[in-house]
Amino acid sequence: MPVTQLENIWIATAAGEPMFSLELAELEKNHGIIGDRYHLGKGTFSRWQRPNRAVSLIEFEALGAIKQETGIDLSAGRHRRNLVTAGVTLSDLIGGHFRIGTVLSRASATCPPCRYLERLLGSGTFEALRNRGGIRAEVIESGIVKRGDDIIPVGVRTKLP
Repeated sequence: MPVTQLENIWIATAAGEPMFSLELAELEKNHGIIGDRYHLGKGTFSRWQRPNRAVSLIEFEALGAIKQETGIDLSAGRHRRNLVTAGVTLSDLIGGHFRIGTVLSRASATCPPCRYLERLLGSGTFEALRNRGGIRAEVIESGIVKRGDDIIPVGVRTKLP
């Protein structure tokens, strides 16, 4: 079975500010990562923030494929997603629960790219992320996540692909 883990944690303190990496983070039920722009109500899309959009996740493998196919470098937090995962097809988790560290989350929906991201990073970003922008998740139980934590599906799913 492939290793499925949390590769990185990214937050920004305000809309448009550079993302910075954390070794570990505390996630609050219904609100996301403590200290992140959306937890603080200072994100670009904060007016539409709902519990089912508390945290965003993207696949490490998708970031690598985008770089290889288009030359667009979305590493170092330029992807503007909170959690980078490895070894899991995130769309397979939608509608289900999963655990990272001590946090229980529910994968609520895909996280499609937006034109705002393209304005920040340049032409081609929107298309490069189409169908691989990751997912959004709701925080069901508060807790701590850290880099290297396993991603464990909870409930009906017994294993990750």
